[in-house]
Amino acid sequence: MLLVSGGPGSGKTQNVLDQVRAAIRAGRDNFRLLTPTATMAEFLRNRLAREGLVFHPGSVLTLAKFVDDSSPDLRQVSGAQLRLVVDDAIEGGPLAAFQDVRQYAGFREVVAALIQEFAQTGCDSTRVRELIHKHGLDVPYGSALAAIMAETEAALRQRKLVMRAEKLHAAAKRIRNEGLRGIECVLMDGFASFSDPELALLEAFASRCDLTVTLPSSPGAVATRQRLLALGACERRCEQRRPEPREVLVAAPVAMQEGDEIARRILEQHAAGRPFREMGVIVRSEQPVVPLLRSAFDRFGIPARFYFSLPLDSHPVVRFLAGCIGALLAGWPHDAMPALLRAGFGYSSGTDRADFAIREALPGQGLQNLPGPGGVWLAEKLEQLEAWRTAVTTPAQWAEHLASLRALFVPADMPGAIRPEAVEVWRSQSWALRQFEGAIREAADVSAVDAPVPLAEFWPKAAAALRLSSLRVPDHRRDVVHVMDVYEARQWELPVVFVCGLIEKQFPKYHAQNPLLPDAARRKLNQDGLRLATSAEQQAEECYLFDVATSRAMELQVLSYAKCNAKGDENLRSFFLEERACALESARPARPKPRWERPTAVRAGLSDAGVRDAVSKRHKRFSATGIETYLHCPYQFFAAKTLALQPAPAAPADRLDPLLLGKIAHEAIRRWQESGGAIAAIVDEVFDRALAESRIPAGYRAELERITMQRVLAQFAAQPPLLPGWEQQAERTFTIELREDVSVAGCVDRYDLSADGRVVVLDYKYSGKQRVETTIQGHKDGKNVQAAIYLLAIAREFGYTPAGMFYWALKAGEPAIGGWYVNLPDWNYGANSTQQELDEQVQGAERVFLRAVDEIRAGRIEATPEEKICGWCDFFDVCRTRVAVDREAAAGGDE
Repeated sequence: MLLVSGGPGSGKTQNVLDQVRAAIRAGRDNFRLLTPTATMAEFLRNRLAREGLVFHPGSVLTLAKFVDDSSPDLRQVSGAQLRLVVDDAIEGGPLAAFQDVRQYAGFREVVAALIQEFAQTGCDSTRVRELIHKHGLDVPYGSALAAIMAETEAALRQRKLVMRAEKLHAAAKRIRNEGLRGIECVLMDGFASFSDPELALLEAFASRCDLTVTLPSSPGAVATRQRLLALGACERRCEQRRPEPREVLVAAPVAMQEGDEIARRILEQHAAGRPFREMGVIVRSEQPVVPLLRSAFDRFGIPARFYFSLPLDSHPVVRFLAGCIGALLAGWPHDAMPALLRAGFGYSSGTDRADFAIREALPGQGLQNLPGPGGVWLAEKLEQLEAWRTAVTTPAQWAEHLASLRALFVPADMPGAIRPEAVEVWRSQSWALRQFEGAIREAADVSAVDAPVPLAEFWPKAAAALRLSSLRVPDHRRDVVHVMDVYEARQWELPVVFVCGLIEKQFPKYHAQNPLLPDAARRKLNQDGLRLATSAEQQAEECYLFDVATSRAMELQVLSYAKCNAKGDENLRSFFLEERACALESARPARPKPRWERPTAVRAGLSDAGVRDAVSKRHKRFSATGIETYLHCPYQFFAAKTLALQPAPAAPADRLDPLLLGKIAHEAIRRWQESGGAIAAIVDEVFDRALAESRIPAGYRAELERITMQRVLAQFAAQPPLLPGWEQQAERTFTIELREDVSVAGCVDRYDLSADGRVVVLDYKYSGKQRVETTIQGHKDGKNVQAAIYLLAIAREFGYTPAGMFYWALKAGEPAIGGWYVNLPDWNYGANSTQQELDEQVQGAERVFLRAVDEIRAGRIEATPEEKICGWCDFFDVCRTRVAVDREAAAGGDE
């Protein structure tokens, strides 16, 4: 046995590859090069192939694949399956010690990890129980932990599954007894250390063939090195060091800008002629850095391969299939249907209409009650599952049924030329469907019962398997930036490497003691030959991992960290950086290059004469509120009135919005003014009808709004007449022509008439005093015309003399009225004006109204954003100004 040891970048892998090259050139295929990960095996195969060497792909493979081939009769339990079995053991066992925490996912993860850790040392539950009692570690959790481990082992035996350690021992036994079937040389590279079962396998290799093992000079490998030397290994130290790369240290203001800076430097290198594949980014672990890198690379258009898996249940396809079963078991609640519709059947005008119809009809239940043609179509797709609700069958058969769900998902067609992005989407969907089926079958394999069960009993375990399983989509693109964690990086050598996230608690990580098996207990157990890492040993390993990360670059190495966190608090940069002699640079602001032409500063509008003519024909009659919408934002008017776009219907709990509350208040006031009586009872009746018509569920908020409205309108009704002796008229509709081609329609909340033919118009606002003040200011700014147009309409229709126009804030408690009036004795609300001033106010509003009509018909549609308006606009996501602003920012701002 040859042991090749040395520090990071010392040439260990090169030593192994030299032996492989010699064997291939000699025409021998009696060797196997084993690696810890599939990506490392792929990397080494590609490296040798690029050198022109021809060999069988199976000559370079993972240790796991080799062991599987050596013992195909043993099925190894997956990580998700082990967790499910451990969950069953925890739920079914009378474990008083863990009674208060047994339901928590974090506790179950710790237990499963401990069972795996013990298995890697070669200990079963019997041995663990003996050691716990020997060292007096049974307080408070030792016996309970051993009991869970015993339950897990029994469950695995029952299901004919084995832990990895058992499979390694079986492979070692077979090799010792039967040999390696023509393999005369085994080389193992990339392993940080070896567990006891793995060392047993290495001993079996050494007894049957020439064995070469590489091992790093790290604290975690010391025990392994001593064991290998005790087995008779001959050690060869590698001391060579590649030339030190140029090193740069970069500080970014925040983590997001750190990602932007890495992207900027990658594009800078690429523009100078370097392929993307010659650059890599190394992180300590996926969170929290990788999501920021994904976002930055996507915005900057950088192709990248991320060597990380995702939770299987996070993929949209899996969420759709799981959502179908969840909806089935819940009785097809209609509020779950829009999400299923979008996820499973894509985006089209048909699904849009079905989506809106379902939302408008909420709440509801059952497939047969889905509204509209789209609902019928959706029901036809899902009704094939209805029989599963009452079916009873075995877990294995349920797995077969659930696997058939993949037929429900139909990939969306891509019109026109197929883009590379579409291919990546289809590939991920295909792998998600494949692994969905695999996870469901794994759940069935570890089901606690083999007897028939209803779907409601099997599905929680299947859903847990989806949550615990990982999705890794193969990516064989060549010219991409490689983004990996430090463990994956051990096999890589790249000209340019970025090491990011260098702040304390990210790199290095800090390792707390295990809550169930603390360091003191681990040290005692290690006296009996177990190798359980303490938190101090794990912490020491961080130094080695940093050395690995900073020894992968051959020409340029960029270290980076963020100065502040998202709250603006200063980060503590990694202590590892204190020993670096490179100069500190600051990140430079960067924006992605726009993927479209930069917009020119031209006025948005409808330039086609035919389109403008169609708009003119469409808009013959106007409302005062519609024109106010235009005055505040022409684009909002264009979207809402010209295009008649409809926002998604609100959920039932959100339908009691200010607009509906205003309608209820106006209707209650109208009925009270017509019939009199107790206004609280009228509010009750109108409120109940509105809730029923809008299908709004009863609840705390609805009752609070009801009580508030009763109080507010009771105060309103108790107030004496504002103009004693004047006749009151309520809710009067009107239509007048301002011009031959322009008519205005509306409904006046209230107007008061004097005996001498003077008229005052009042518009109720179910809001506070601030709303009235804002509206009055809007009149002064030329953006509100409602009260003036109403006054004009009533005065012209009946020949009255305008005497005042007002807005009344009903929720202000006491009368909160703003506006303008002429010669009203004892009137204390609004601004006193002359008749000429009031007439000019009305005529000015008419001119503004007509000018707005002419601009609408001329095709003016540009957006004029206002912070208070944009925040409530239904069309904010498609706003032209927002797009233009985003494009301008992407292009680098004003020149």
